[in-house]
Amino acid sequence: MGQLIYNWIRLWCLRDGGFHIDANGFLVRSEYFKDTVEFESIANTPCLVLLGEPGIGKSSALKDAVKFVSMTVGDDKCFYLDLRSFGSEPRLYDAIFKNKEIQEWISGTHRLHLFLDSFDECLLRVDTVATLLVDELKPEKYPINRLSFRIASRTAEFPRGLENHLRETWGGKENFQVYELCPLQIVDVWEAAGVNNISPEEFFKEVVAKNAGTLAARPITLRFLLNLYKKNNRFPDKLTELYEQGCRVLCDEQNEERRTSGILKGSLTANQRLIIAARIAA
Repeated sequence: MGQLIYNWIRLWCLRDGGFHIDANGFLVRSEYFKDTVEFESIANTPCLVLLGEPGIGKSSALKDAVKFVSMTVGDDKCFYLDLRSFGSEPRLYDAIFKNKEIQEWISGTHRLHLFLDSFDECLLRVDTVATLLVDELKPEKYPINRLSFRIASRTAEFPRGLENHLRETWGGKENFQVYELCPLQIVDVWEAAGVNNISPEEFFKEVVAKNAGTLAARPITLRFLLNLYKKNNRFPDKLTELYEQGCRVLCDEQNEERRTSGILKGSLTANQRLIIAARIAA
């Protein structure tokens, strides 16, 4: 959400688990939903696939995870790499496997916490990235027993073949898990409003009054609501107008890298996607 920094504590949920959403669409922490956790609760899992829908805040949550690990690893090392800028397999290979951190890990005895972000964006330019990781991440090539591997991607674009390889390489539920990033909590919305110099109480009242909780529970549409509210301290009177604008934001590609890559799949405009989604919903 721009350059603003929010002190959010994002929660992750096992892909096959469940999380609790209140009547307004916000995540609720509950002792009955034990599959919903903070990253620190799963930080010791050797291999993690971290997924999320577009605009849910995966990269920000992953960077928070990197900060947590960096402060707690002790003698271990932490290496984060954003894959979005790579356009060729050789350059990608060198950045990952010939990196100084990787080479020191291979020749050393410490554990390495490797974070790969934006897998789906890299896939737009390097369609062999999944095969590359499958070919390289093998016990006979690298000391996998000393590697904590984390990879983040949009849910729909993470290949099953790579997932199966990671599961087989690390083996068992204790060593390999797939988590998805949960929607925002009410406290997150209050935090964002305050940082944007908006009365959290008044903003939240408007969100509830206009039944906009589902939109406010996702960073991408929360930003839309905050900007809309800043203009006249209220949302449009017509709920249908607000909902339509919010849905159009969700139907558009907000990621600048994807918008400018020139290789996005499909040629539909945001309005065309909205029409199709509305027809499916009906």
